Amino acid sequence: MFLSDFKSEFNSAGFTAVLKFLGTRIEDKFNTINPAYTNNVDKDHLYNSKFHKHAFNYRTRRLTYTVAMRIRDYVKKGMPSYQAFLKVQTHLLAVGKAYIIELAYNTFTDFTNTIENKKNRLLFKKTSTLYALHELQKDASWYLEQGYISGTKSKAIRKRVERLTSELRPYLVALIDGFGIPEHSLEAPIAKS
Repeated sequence: MFLSDFKSEFNSAGFTAVLKFLGTRIEDKFNTINPAYTNNVDKDHLYNSKFHKHAFNYRTRRLTYTVAMRIRDYVKKGMPSYQAFLKVQTHLLAVGKAYIIELAYNTFTDFTNTIENKKNRLLFKKTSTLYALHELQKDASWYLEQGYISGTKSKAIRKRVERLTSELRPYLVALIDGFGIPEHSLEAPIAKS
């Protein structure tokens, strides 16, 4: 996929080729944000995995593009590439985190779609929806700054996180048991806070 293409370009053609690759590859894919996504607070939309995947993919692409442009600008000013990477290391960590969140969500939803038991599949879908909305809520300021979501949508996401948390509460023990967390860890003082 994208990061594997990035890696092969980086290994075979060097740093300049990577920047060129990023600039053309991502810039070509950048779309104007759809106002329907920005303002839609409908439950079906907020719970839709297509919305979650789009949001996570947008964040990963946007952060990758902006970090590449920052590195390019430093290199154009004569800074060695190694120093340019060091200069943007916090930004690179944000790219890595965004990619991990996107990968985790996609892996979980792909697995969920293979579950044959309908009741379990619905529980897993609800869990993945909570994860997605929680991650969007945690990064709401970034999405707001980018114009990806409106303030109204941010508030709707927060309310849906609270609602899903309440809806999943009866299944909490089963979900925790599914992770195989030892009993002594659940009894630790930190687990009770």
